[in-house]
Formats: sequence, structure tokens, C-alpha cells
Amino acid sequence: MAFCPVSFLQREEIIDEAHKNSGRRIKASVTAYIEETVDDGYAYWNNWLKNQKLQQAAPLYEIIQRGETYTDACDGNISSSDVPSAFYCPEDVQQGDVTYEGVLVFPIETMLEMQLGEVNGQYSERAGKFTVATTVTHEMGHWVQDVLIYQKAQLPLEPGKHQELMADCFSGVWAATKYTDGTLTAADFDAAVESREKAGDVNFTDPDHHGTPQERANAWKLGYFGPNNAGYDPQNCISEFWRS
Repeated sequence: MAFCPVSFLQREEIIDEAHKNSGRRIKASVTAYIEETVDDGYAYWNNWLKNQKLQQAAPLYEIIQRGETYTDACDGNISSSDVPSAFYCPEDVQQGDVTYEGVLVFPIETMLEMQLGEVNGQYSERAGKFTVATTVTHEMGHWVQDVLIYQKAQLPLEPGKHQELMADCFSGVWAATKYTDGTLTAADFDAAVESREKAGDVNFTDPDHHGTPQERANAWKLGYFGPNNAGYDPQNCISEFWRS
């Protein structure tokens, strides 16, 4: 058998290609996990809407892959795969015969960074896949708010931190269902709580203030545990945080 030595340059090219392939696999895994989480959240919330005698609804979702951009219908902003955060646009989108109530937007590079340990520009020791799930279900929480405004004729939420705290709370409700079905781990719980802490801020005079780190974590835990550990129920989030 002949042995063909590999030059230093070839070796570097092989290593670089291996890293690229690994990155592609990781991004594909994160993409699949986002899709799985959206589908699971959609199933939970539509069952809840049905129990509330409300119509089932569906958000569209976009995962911005590397090299792609997305122009949202709310303000025309063009987002890339590394825009700093996921977001929800409440504008309805018509595709064929289906009307989607709002659009969830997830930039893949940012979501990948969350899983690997960078949350809101800060290092997170406890980050992991469930950090991604918590972000996804937080944005779905804004969609739920939107559905309630239109279907229950609730007054729109006043701008400010209570919108964010309620979305955190709804995310905690969804996470509690994962504990109930036996798929949530202690590491998942810790990742979720820390992700909410990292999402907080202390810019009290900023109109875009989203709540302090402790408020964000407490809102998520209210959704997860319920008041006085009474159990999860979305109504707890609505009662606590709806301001109009």
C-alpha cells in the first residue's frame, strides 16, 4: 500500500473543511431543534386556546440561515443570521389560502451562539439547547399575547417590560409541560433561568427596558411553578402582567 504524505497546506485545508462540516451539522441540529420547539409550543398553545373556547391560530416562522436575510413586514427592517436577538412581528402573513398570525424570526448564528454559551452578549456557564428553547418559547409568548388581543378583544398591552415578563412567564408554562412529560432535566431548568437573567437589564429610564435580571427570572419561574407552587397555568401570567 502506497503512503502519500499530506502537506502542511493540505492538512490545514482538511482541518478547515472538517470545521465547516461540523459547523453545518451543528447549525442543522439547531435548526431542527427550533422547528421541533415551535411545533411543540404550537401544539400546547392551540390546545389551550381550544380549552378557552378560542379559535386555533398559527404563527409563521422564519429561521434566517447564514448568508440569508429576512425583511419583516412590521417596519421593513432587513435582518441577517447574526442579528442580536430573535423577535416576533405581529403583522399577519397570507400564504396561499392560509393566514398566519404574525411571524417568529430566529437568526441561526445568534441561536447557535446561545446554545454554545453567549446569551445577550454575555457568557453563560449553563447555556445549552434549552437556552434556545427558552428563547423560542419566549417569542411564542408574544404571539400568544397577540392572539389574545384579537380573539378576546383584550385591550392592547401597554409598551414596556410587562410585555416581556408575560412572554417569559408563558415560556415557563411551556417548560413546565416538558417536566410533566418527563423530558425536562435539571440542567434544562438552570439554563432557562440563567437565560432569562441574561436577558434582563437595569436601564430603568429606557423606554425599551425589559425588566431586571431578577424580574425576568422570576416571571419565568412564575409560569413554571405557579403562585405558591400551585402549578402552571397561563392565566397566572395574564393576571400578573397584563397592563393596558
